Amino acid sequence: MSLLCWNCRGLGNPRAVRCLIELVRLKKPVVVFLCETLLDKRQMEQIRRRLVFQHCFTVDRSGRSGGVAVLWTNEVQLSLRSYSRNHINMGVDNLGHHTWRFTGFYGYPERNRRRSSWALLRELAAQSSLPWLIGGDFNDLLSPEEKMGGAPQPNWMLQGFQEAVEDCGLTEL
Repeated sequence: MSLLCWNCRGLGNPRAVRCLIELVRLKKPVVVFLCETLLDKRQMEQIRRRLVFQHCFTVDRSGRSGGVAVLWTNEVQLSLRSYSRNHINMGVDNLGHHTWRFTGFYGYPERNRRRSSWALLRELAAQSSLPWLIGGDFNDLLSPEEKMGGAPQPNWMLQGFQEAVEDCGLTEL
């Protein structure tokens, strides 16, 4: 099973839509998580049809920012467990295979809200003992080597995210 997570930074741009269509054509994912769509449900439904996915769950943008969505085919059965502006949490049934959980996650980009992102991660981790795959854009780094350009990441942010990942029992893939 193939799964694609992408921070598209806005699907109102025809170039971004063409890029997404090409990614889906090349990778052939069964599930797609998109963050920063900058779209509402009606607009995401149009994208779903263009991508030829059978299902879509959307959390609308807030003003001129945000928006998250999960699209999937009939090859997998997803059931909504919870959602917010920052995540979509789904149960996954691989039609006869093991049941597990997928969470599409979009961490707060504002530094002063990172602790809220980490608290949400911990809350999601505690909700189920099923095997868990979480992907998306955490807007955080696990090590300073991940930072490209600009000012270095403050130690409190690196340590806070590392602790949240450890507390949740997550492993970077």
